[in-house]
Amino acid sequence: MQKILIGIFLIVAIMVAILFFNKPSSHPRANKPSLQEERHIPKKEPHTQMPIEEKKPTEQISKSTKSIVIKTETSTEDEHMLYEILTVEEAKLTTKPRKNIDPIEAISLSNTNTEELKVNDTLTLPNIEGIDYTIVISSIVKNSDNSHSFTGQFKDEGISYTTTITKSTQSSYITLSTPQGIYEIETENGIGYIYKTSDIRKHLQKPNVNDVIVLPIPKKSTN
Repeated sequence: MQKILIGIFLIVAIMVAILFFNKPSSHPRANKPSLQEERHIPKKEPHTQMPIEEKKPTEQISKSTKSIVIKTETSTEDEHMLYEILTVEEAKLTTKPRKNIDPIEAISLSNTNTEELKVNDTLTLPNIEGIDYTIVISSIVKNSDNSHSFTGQFKDEGISYTTTITKSTQSSYITLSTPQGIYEIETENGIGYIYKTSDIRKHLQKPNVNDVIVLPIPKKSTN
């Protein structure tokens, strides 16, 4: 009988213990993710703040920009400009043009020293009725009065045109043959004019009334 009571007591003690340990905890358990879920959870990298770049003010380009023109320096050792263009009013302050003949241009001789010119040098006569004529010097002659005579040519459509220049310290005279006609250039003390040869000839060919002798008509005899 005593053994039966001990056995019942042990059974009751075991049941009490089972009930105690199976009692749910008042604190909720955190759901532990499964191994499969752990594999798919992305690792969070520590957040770093990127430096903010300061925006520089943009330069505003003007709508109207000027084109830049780059000038290349070329050797002009053997190239010479004979004269520069003046207004007729400016030239008249120093040198008077021919009487009764209208020049087509007034000029001022440049600083080119013609005594230093050589054969095969080029000499440009600019802006004769809108055309520049560049001649190649073919011969140079020193005259007895210390003046110099230059002869040069230029070609146009295969035709050669000749220019002659006679220059002294005080004056110069130039005859220029061109496809447009013949021109004469006269200067005095470095200032002068360009004429058409045809205009000079027309003026010289006009008869002078003072040189004409009018003979009286003889009267008829009354006899």
